[in-house]
Amino acid sequence: MMRSTAGALGLVGYILNSAGLAGAFAIEYTLHFVFPYLGGGTVSGLLAGGTGRAFLITSVVLLVGVVTFSAAAIRSGAMPVVGVLLYAVGMVPGSLRSVVPLPVYLIGLVLAGVGIAWMAARLWSAEEEPVVARVASQRGMRPAG
Repeated sequence: MMRSTAGALGLVGYILNSAGLAGAFAIEYTLHFVFPYLGGGTVSGLLAGGTGRAFLITSVVLLVGVVTFSAAAIRSGAMPVVGVLLYAVGMVPGSLRSVVPLPVYLIGLVLAGVGIAWMAARLWSAEEEPVVARVASQRGMRPAG
């Protein structure tokens, strides 16, 4: 449904968003299930080197993916704008975990979760034809037939 209206921007946003989310899950796993078993000096050394750079790159990929995906979703007209905006606003601190305070990060994740639920409810209740017809009419096109 949305794929046909989001275009190349939607594809790029989807890929970057997905890769960023996968990386963010890997970071969370590492922070909660690996780092606690390492010494403080070891963790500091890892974060000062390649691991820290990988965490930073992952954050940037997620941030760019969230913004690109959200722009494409709004442009497509197939997603509820408020749901997309909640996702985008929530995932900005969600992607900047290491530079925002923990409460801001967690509130961001809650907002993003509400946005995801809103978008999922829209997709769940949508029928293909009415969405295609609505998007076409918003773009000034008439249905064939």
